[in-house]
Amino acid sequence: MRPPAGFKKIFEMYPILKHTTYLTPLFTSIEDAETEKDRQRIEEFQKQLTKRIYRNAKKSKEYEGQSTKRYRKTRTATPAERKWYRLMQSVFRWPRISARLRVFQYGLPSIKAAYLSYLGAKIGKDVMITVGNTLDPYFPEKITIGDNSILGMGSSILTHELLDGELRVGEVKIGKNTLICAGCFILPGVTVGDNCIVSPGVLSSDVEDNTFAIGEPDNIRHKMTRKIKLDTGKKRRRIEKTGLTLHKWRKIKNPFDALITNLILQFQRRPMNQRIRQALLRLVGVKIGKNVFIDDEVLFDGWYPELIKIDDGTHIRKHTALATHEGMVGAFRKGEIQIGKNVLIGAGGGVLPGVTIGDDAEVLPFAFVANDIENGARVEGIPARKVGETFDFDSFTEQTFSYAREVWDEIVKVKREKEEEKEGF
Repeated sequence: MRPPAGFKKIFEMYPILKHTTYLTPLFTSIEDAETEKDRQRIEEFQKQLTKRIYRNAKKSKEYEGQSTKRYRKTRTATPAERKWYRLMQSVFRWPRISARLRVFQYGLPSIKAAYLSYLGAKIGKDVMITVGNTLDPYFPEKITIGDNSILGMGSSILTHELLDGELRVGEVKIGKNTLICAGCFILPGVTVGDNCIVSPGVLSSDVEDNTFAIGEPDNIRHKMTRKIKLDTGKKRRRIEKTGLTLHKWRKIKNPFDALITNLILQFQRRPMNQRIRQALLRLVGVKIGKNVFIDDEVLFDGWYPELIKIDDGTHIRKHTALATHEGMVGAFRKGEIQIGKNVLIGAGGGVLPGVTIGDDAEVLPFAFVANDIENGARVEGIPARKVGETFDFDSFTEQTFSYAREVWDEIVKVKREKEEEKEGF
């Protein structure tokens, strides 16, 4: 895929991201916008994220060797590291790097962990590295992952960057019992503590122990003084506990069935006719109504696609992810996703398991839906929150024309009364 112009600076700093294959919100471009407002939002998001990441990299260089929580612990690469980097980019060495990338993205969890250890990374016990991960293939020895931690689908760990042409490196350390959620990008020099949850976003600074963190552009930290219940609240998600863990993934679904399902779901992401795409999705169990339009590069859950229901008239834009399962530390849960009629889900967004999106709702680009959305609501942000109401055409026409009929009836009545007065009645 071609990186969008708005993220050109980011892909220059982290060129390995061009080879990501799974959750790819960074590939969302203004051409994916449905409306002019969506276009403006995507442009603003790209501008803001690029500015924050570049400024963070510059400040991290400025504070090199100093202790700071706001900026990353990166350093200028040594001559040996620069020589290695140049060698691995040569025509003869690139296949080696490419092979590493593919193993990290498509290998079995146990193979990934063993291969990372072989390459010099420090991998603890019972670490789960799921699907579609982009792990730095140049300096994997700078990665540390503690016991019982999980890397979610499409999460990325980078240990090098090119800042204005200068190669800089930094170790990434992830503590014990920590969950890195799907689609999270961890930049070089970041340390994540024990018992943390890191939500989707670009993580550009350290996370203390027992903290819930959201990366850039929101960059939020919330200290967990007690265990967080992710499904609490008035609009809590309907999640079913399976009694299994990600380490028992072979019991969750037959490996052969899972392979066939994922191959079909990956294939349908390519440009193709809507009838063919929707036929493939129905084949793996997705329930799709009439007049539904699903763009290229929409990611459907490979474990439980049959739990996704899309009602009539809905449009799902590019680089959206629909997840019907979640692997927590020590648990594996699933839940239905129900998308109502005439819903618009903007590009680069995500929907968690157990969520219901009401009729005529609009999910703006890059929104991460973690709770139910009521009918006619417009939401944005991570997590998604209501920012307005959508335009209900049916109600508008009903109100407009019923008002017009009332006015017309009144005009006719007044005209008839005047005519009757003239005739002497």
